[in-house]
Amino acid sequence: MTCFYHQDASAVGLCKSCNKGLCATCAVDVGNGLACQASCVERVRSLNQLVERNIRLTPASEQLLGKQPRGYLLSGVFGIVAGGLFMMLGQNMDGVFRIGITGIGAMAGLLGIWQTYVWWRLRDSAKSEE
Repeated sequence: MTCFYHQDASAVGLCKSCNKGLCATCAVDVGNGLACQASCVERVRSLNQLVERNIRLTPASEQLLGKQPRGYLLSGVFGIVAGGLFMMLGQNMDGVFRIGITGIGAMAGLLGIWQTYVWWRLRDSAKSEE
């Protein structure tokens, strides 16, 4: 592979932002990757900071989400209730609307049942960890 800017020079790596091949003259090492000397240095530094922040926050996010199974229960109950209401509403309509509204209600109800099942599993796994 050759340098994007100097076709007679061999590339030593790729810019982390734009993926252009860079020779030793054009490449700037910004820590965790290379950048085009003139245009991509700040963008690559921002990408590196974003990745580092996400790595630091991932365990905290997983811990917080894992401790909130109540959200699954609430969305499950809402889905079941909304699904039932849509199915009842669909029964009072004619033709295609009846099928469509009833189908939406059935899907919302099934999604609610699934969310409730996920809550049940999370609750059981939390009990077994204690």
